[in-house]
Amino acid sequence: MPPAARLAALPALVALLALTGCGAPPPGQEEPVGPSPSTAPTSEQPVEPAGPVALEDLYLTADGLGALVLGEVAVDDPELGLVHLDPLACTDEVTGFDLGIDAGSVLAPLWLANDPYLVDGRPSFGVSVDPAGIVTRIDLFGDAIPTEEGVRVGDPAAAVLEAYPDAPVTEGDLSDLLVIEGETGLLLVEIAREREIYGVPYWDDILVDRVLFIGAVLGSEPFSVAGSDNVAGVCPF
Repeated sequence: MPPAARLAALPALVALLALTGCGAPPPGQEEPVGPSPSTAPTSEQPVEPAGPVALEDLYLTADGLGALVLGEVAVDDPELGLVHLDPLACTDEVTGFDLGIDAGSVLAPLWLANDPYLVDGRPSFGVSVDPAGIVTRIDLFGDAIPTEEGVRVGDPAAAVLEAYPDAPVTEGDLSDLLVIEGETGLLLVEIAREREIYGVPYWDDILVDRVLFIGAVLGSEPFSVAGSDNVAGVCPF
């Protein structure tokens, strides 16, 4: 129990001990009718719901992001949770595309970050949720949210290797991928490397040797997103 809570409970504890230590009433004094003060019912105070977790207090682990836990059901709460399910997010009316996706289509819904987790109007993370409502993947967009060890998108490679010195590194055509295992999922940190394609540099100089992707995934082999459209939390087209 936190110190403040212990102090708040102390007067009630003292009163309870005093009552239980009184014993029987003096001779000639009748027992009080009705429940004793220690057993009298008390009215419960309504519990106020907790507010949303501040963006600056979030961090990603191999097992999830705050209340978004890999392998558990996503909580649809547009006010107090992290995400909500928008049933019309990917419809033609919303996206402006002419793909024949209207309300009721299986492609129409999308899980989106709630307003407190938008940065300049854009989500700070994306989430994939399977048809059963289970969280399967979380991607970080930009540098607003770090990993548990403080690594952010855009950090230099040296900072990543210092934070995760024991993580295995897989060298790909365009990047290095670090994999950190958790209890239920994997944390993936991808670093852009200058490896020429057909003799031509692929990355801008500002991206080379820096983190370009951070994500957590459930039930999957490690994968790279460099040079692909493999992104969580976006419409599937």
